[in-house]
Amino acid sequence: MSRADKGPDSEFSLEPHELKQLCIDTKIAWESLGVAGYNLKNSEKTMRGYRRSLYVVKNIKKGEGFSLDNVRSIRPGLGIEPKYLEMVLQRKASCDISEGTPFSMNFIL
Repeated sequence: MSRADKGPDSEFSLEPHELKQLCIDTKIAWESLGVAGYNLKNSEKTMRGYRRSLYVVKNIKKGEGFSLDNVRSIRPGLGIEPKYLEMVLQRKASCDISEGTPFSMNFIL
């Protein structure tokens, strides 16, 4: 409770008022971290077209599997986000899709 107690760890231990300040400072630091936001912000929406997205780069028939040969991440950002590529590659087409079409989740069977 006090450095004056002269215990084995009293010289480097916190006293009550220092512990209280540590708790306050820790809470402030934690709150300053905020919350991660992965959704598109309003300021980013106008720039979305300049981002990459998934596109069909070769004609695909209904029931055909998606592959790196027929789906690519290119600009403009009119299709779904490239983070879905791995999921898309494990699926098949729900309809015929023409080359040059921005990829949509509706294409997945």
